[in-house]
Amino acid sequence: MTAMVRRKRRQIEGLILAVVAGIVINISGCSKTDHASEADTLKKGWGQEKLNLDQLMDAPVDSSAKGMKKITKNINYALYIDPDTADMAVYDNKAGIYLHSNPVRNIEDLSLDEVQQGLYGSMIEVNYTNLSGKMSRYSSYIDSVLLGQYDFYPIENGVRILYTLGMDESKRMIPPVLSVKSYEKILNQLEDDEKQDFRPLFRRIKHDSIAKEEKDALLNAYPILKTEDIYILREITKYDKDILEDILKAHAYTLEDIEAEMEYAGYERDDSNVVFTIPVDLQIDDQGLVAGIDCSFIKRSGDYKVTDISLLRGFGATNENDGFIFLPDGSGILLDLVGDKPMVYSKQVYGANQAISAPYQTENVIQNIMPVFGISSGKNALFGIIERGAGLTSIAATVRSNTTPLACVEAKITVNDMDYQDYQGLKTNPSGLVLPADDPEATVSVRYFLMKEENVSYSRMADLYRNYLAEKGVLKKQDNPAKVTPCYIEMPGSIKKNTMVVGVPVKKDFALTSYKQAEAILEQLLENGVKGMKFRYTGWVNDGLHNSVYDRPGFIKALGSKKELRHLLAYVKENSIHVFLDTEFNYVYTDKAFDGFRYNEDASRQLDHKVAVAGRYDPATLRMLSNEKCYLVSPDAMLKFSVSFFSKLNQLNFDTGISLGSMGRSLNGDYKAGHTVTRDRSEKIYQSIFADVGKNYTDILTEKGNAYSWAYVSDIVDLPIGGSDSYVQAQAVPFVQMVLHGYVDYASMPLNLASNLTYETLKAIETGSGIYAQMMYADDMVVVDTAYDAMYSLHYENQLPEVAAVYKKVAAVLDQVAGEEIINHQKFDPGVYGTTYSNGKQIIVNYRDQDWQSDGILVKGKSYVVMEVGEK
Repeated sequence: MTAMVRRKRRQIEGLILAVVAGIVINISGCSKTDHASEADTLKKGWGQEKLNLDQLMDAPVDSSAKGMKKITKNINYALYIDPDTADMAVYDNKAGIYLHSNPVRNIEDLSLDEVQQGLYGSMIEVNYTNLSGKMSRYSSYIDSVLLGQYDFYPIENGVRILYTLGMDESKRMIPPVLSVKSYEKILNQLEDDEKQDFRPLFRRIKHDSIAKEEKDALLNAYPILKTEDIYILREITKYDKDILEDILKAHAYTLEDIEAEMEYAGYERDDSNVVFTIPVDLQIDDQGLVAGIDCSFIKRSGDYKVTDISLLRGFGATNENDGFIFLPDGSGILLDLVGDKPMVYSKQVYGANQAISAPYQTENVIQNIMPVFGISSGKNALFGIIERGAGLTSIAATVRSNTTPLACVEAKITVNDMDYQDYQGLKTNPSGLVLPADDPEATVSVRYFLMKEENVSYSRMADLYRNYLAEKGVLKKQDNPAKVTPCYIEMPGSIKKNTMVVGVPVKKDFALTSYKQAEAILEQLLENGVKGMKFRYTGWVNDGLHNSVYDRPGFIKALGSKKELRHLLAYVKENSIHVFLDTEFNYVYTDKAFDGFRYNEDASRQLDHKVAVAGRYDPATLRMLSNEKCYLVSPDAMLKFSVSFFSKLNQLNFDTGISLGSMGRSLNGDYKAGHTVTRDRSEKIYQSIFADVGKNYTDILTEKGNAYSWAYVSDIVDLPIGGSDSYVQAQAVPFVQMVLHGYVDYASMPLNLASNLTYETLKAIETGSGIYAQMMYADDMVVVDTAYDAMYSLHYENQLPEVAAVYKKVAAVLDQVAGEEIINHQKFDPGVYGTTYSNGKQIIVNYRDQDWQSDGILVKGKSYVVMEVGEK
């Protein structure tokens, strides 16, 4: 290794940490055995011998895949691997182009220094830590490929690359101790410049003048010090270790010499090296590439755990100026490939895990509800779908700037969550670090679509994703769609309110909207011309809005009798109103004696094994409101309670739909000792509950609409309609609406709670969204000075006329495209957007105060037009 290379490698670890310091991701670890035995152990796990790449066909010498070997091929694609660098390439047979994992091969004249090669040329990047809070990072290029610590194994339609990351110090030419005789012998063999490097690395300890404060420790470690002097290795950097190793190798020093020196000094090495062994699977089918990691095959080192892994950062990375990165933030956002300043994006798929303690939020954010991402430049595009383990992932992206040469987007896999113990409301770092006791076993895989058209749009990506989901059976075209825009009316049933009984304060049930009152409100809405109504009734059983456990339906007398409830259900059916009776399995606010809920068993646990709580956050302070805290129910217990609840509800033969509200919004884990429930397992449990409910109820509604719910629901409310405000360089797009329209009915936030009603009305028209409104029969003063004060202003007499007027305005436009697919969305000018449907209708919305005119089309300020495509 040359001095120049050594200097570069010395810089790599620090610079990589600096460049990607803002990115947070997550996965699991490895044991402290040597590379050969580790590979042998894993080989037994999948029963394969190593793949001999020398026997495989070479890539064409005149291609960007020169030096690579063909692993496998099909009618559409071929997979290549470079045996010397572990670089991967996918060849598109029809387009005749390669897409490489290492962007140096993709981009002509691109030159990356060794630091940047570690960032963009690594197949994986691994963050790891231990309980002491010592955090560090490995990359497969720097810490595996350059060390020659990787092997290939055959798998179906592809290859498994086994990376051993981190150098086993016991196998390095680095003596921890030297006798004086050996030290001087080595020194005498060195050139002058080598001596300058060698001398500072060792410290001479004189046996007759050891400092009192270190005497016991040194004599215990080096018994020879009782009689003679020695040289011991100082605490040196990785760079200095490389120098020492190069010097000793050049002068024929051997591992046997090191063992002899240690034995002579009586020294026993502390074998606590940080080494991880991680397999990456690469497979192709007729749709493209699938990359994945089976966490059960990951081995970790000592008490160190891998916290996260970045997968294929360089795949699709570009240095083009024109194009965008697509991110699933909220409804979807676009980032320009080039930014005025460095920008790093990272956010979990499906929102935060509430079993990780969070007494406050860092910002008001909109969650990612889709496990997808994309990048498009003028030449080609890449679209990724996380097919397995999406709940364990984050999406991260970096734009080009004066410090980052490439724009890129990637999936990051969370395997080991981290948390910090909470002392008197303050977070301690790093001494309070808490890690999971159990190693995860999930498999995470990402499918990559190579989109070879030029100037691929986000509309094209949405079309690809919608078709993919339809082919998988996740999305089903609506049968005989009503051709009417939905209007979701949500009414709260009961709350608990303090009252005085014989001078004693008692919490009693108080009806915000009884069965009869709900019927009266619906009747008035019909009289005001509201069609397509879908009525969601919350807090109707089990202690109302601050509910007890949903293990059986416990009816509330304050709302009326069962006969009155049946009358309400009959009324809505007669008037073609869909009804959704709400349920709550994620949270328990009220823990009553003998109610079936035992918080010690049924509540989720945090990483520190404290009972997990959730709650609403104050939008001003971002702190959790104390009067809104509730127990977070373990996913396993949710399944148990849902089976119990619906077995009893089904016996009542109510003709109704069901709202599984929070189950489409919140995906949480459980960290009970010895029984960890990861978010991947939670996702499967949630889907099981959705599927079971769907066996008896045709219509199912949920909130937010995390993608794992799409195969089961008919309706989504509070579907994100923009992106997080914290990304000023981002442009929000209605990507999720483009995917769902014509398959699932949806609406965004409650329109009557919007701060800018005109804007939200135009947004509904632009995105094909139904109307969602909340109202109650009770007077607003009822909720003042209670835990429900956020519901102030929901009295129906104040809300109903405006809701009806807005609905009729929106429905007059969207009824024309009800049940149709959105096939294109585009930005004409700042503040002017167009949405095109499969029946040829185009809706152009102008958010600006002034009129907009182009090609003979005029749209008034703060207005819209409906036209046929091509019409002027």
